[in-house]
Amino acid sequence: MAEDFTALAAGRADADLLSRPHRRTALLPDRDACRHPDGAARLAASALSTFAEDVERHLTHDACQAARRPPLMPVPPATPPEGWR
Repeated sequence: MAEDFTALAAGRADADLLSRPHRRTALLPDRDACRHPDGAARLAASALSTFAEDVERHLTHDACQAARRPPLMPVPPATPPEGWR
């Protein structure tokens, strides 16, 4: 899901971008002992709904100016560094 939001922010979304998060958010609730996945799914679904106009603009045009700036906080790598525990 993070990859989909990253592609959307960068203006590199494909045609299936909106269907994947909706499908995935439906699969996450009640799948873990903690509620973190449930909250993440609700946050993603809420963001897609609340910012629907912005999402559409990113899908039909290019990335906005904010997406072209470097992030304020560095994003950790997808795979942890070697030796990390």
